[in-house]
Amino acid sequence: MVDSLNLLTGNLAGLSKGFEVEYQKGHFPHKFVKENTLNYVGNTPTKEYFEFGNNVMDDKTYSKLQSNQ
Repeated sequence: MVDSLNLLTGNLAGLSKGFEVEYQKGHFPHKFVKENTLNYVGNTPTKEYFEFGNNVMDDKTYSKLQSNQ
């Protein structure tokens, strides 16, 4: 079995730019998703909810998310 990491060494954002893909990878509030928030409609959750593993969203990226509401 061949793992895609052996073939495509870039991250998803870089690969989509390199292949000129129209839609770019977005950000998802993984920590926000709970049974009681599945149908949430409202403002963008705080940036702490967008942390994934050791990846913490910077303020500039979070500001862009908020301005796209």
